[in-house]
Amino acid sequence: MSRELDLAERVVGLIGSRGEAEATVLAGPTALTRFANSHIHQNVAEEQFAVRLKVAKDGKVASGATTSADADGLERLVETTLEAADLCPEDTDWPGVGPATPIGGSERSPESATPTDRAAIVAHFVAAGRDLRAAGYCETESTRIAFANSAGQCIESVMTRATLDGIHQTGTSAGSAHQTSSRFEDLDGTAAGAAAAAKACRAANATDLDP
Repeated sequence: MSRELDLAERVVGLIGSRGEAEATVLAGPTALTRFANSHIHQNVAEEQFAVRLKVAKDGKVASGATTSADADGLERLVETTLEAADLCPEDTDWPGVGPATPIGGSERSPESATPTDRAAIVAHFVAAGRDLRAAGYCETESTRIAFANSAGQCIESVMTRATLDGIHQTGTSAGSAHQTSSRFEDLDGTAAGAAAAAKACRAANATDLDP
């Protein structure tokens, strides 16, 4: 069992018989490479973590979240969310938590692109617009997701995303291109850069038309 799924089950266990509960834990790295004036100027990465809780108590539903994984933080999340539910009106549309259902796991593995890998994509984008100014970003994200509820559902998976977004600029115009995939290998900096450059060149030196 992963750390994320263990935390989700612990949160549901803290609710116990006091209500219905759904707990979701999200964790994983996000990395970003930004470029402007055809040069990389920023490369950052962070590890994200969050626990989200939804409880239903006597038909009253409330949600809460925390970025703390220690015992005190989880206990505080549970108690404050239960207190919030007490203050809410009854939700007549609440369907109840879903029953435990077999769900296939993800076959994707987390992305492991390095700053050098992202820089290479940026370099290809920039090179595709000869004599133009390029700006934009290349970003990768890998999020481990775990879910548990008071009906016995316990599942986990991985969400991955790789994105390239950029523009090429002439002195009078700009053209953009965007790519997003679950796999870093699907990003094509040359193709995206060429598309953005072509748009920018076609729009250069635009003039007004008489009505």
